[in-house]
Amino acid sequence: MSGRCEPPEELRGVDGWHWLTEHNPVLWIADRQEWEWGEDDWVTPEAAYRYGYRYLAPVATPAEVAALRDALAKEEERGRGWCNDALEAQEQIALLKREVERLRGALERIGEASSPWPPKGGQVVARNPTARDWRDRLDDTHDTAGAALAHKEPGDEG
Repeated sequence: MSGRCEPPEELRGVDGWHWLTEHNPVLWIADRQEWEWGEDDWVTPEAAYRYGYRYLAPVATPAEVAALRDALAKEEERGRGWCNDALEAQEQIALLKREVERLRGALERIGEASSPWPPKGGQVVARNPTARDWRDRLDDTHDTAGAALAHKEPGDEG
C-alpha cells in the first residue's frame, strides 16, 4: 500500500470532487495536489491516509448520472422483455401439452398405426430400428393423427 489517499494518476491534474468516505465528497485541488478540507484547510494525500481515509472514486457528474440512469432503464426494459418471453414460452408449452394429450386420446380411439416399430406382442427384433424406421413410424402416426382429427366425435372441442 502506498500510504497515500489520492485520485488515480489520470485525475490528479484536474480539480474535482471525489469520494474518500461514503458520506461526504472532498474537493481535490490539482494545483496544490491536496484535498480541500474546508475553508483554507488543506490536507495532503499522506495526511488523509494517516487519518484513515481511503480513496474510493470520483464523484459522477450530473450527465454521467443521467447516462447511468438511462442505461439502467434500458437494462430493466430488456429484463421485462425477457420475462415476457419466458411467460409466452410457458404458455406455448402448456398449449403443446394439451395438444399432445388431445392427440393421444385420438390415437387411443382409432388404435395405433400399423408399423413394425416398436414390435408388438412377442415379435423378435433382429436389429435395432434405424432412422428410416422411426421416420416411417412418425409418418404413420402423423397420418393416423390427421385421420383422428378429421373424425370428430360429438362434444369434441377444437
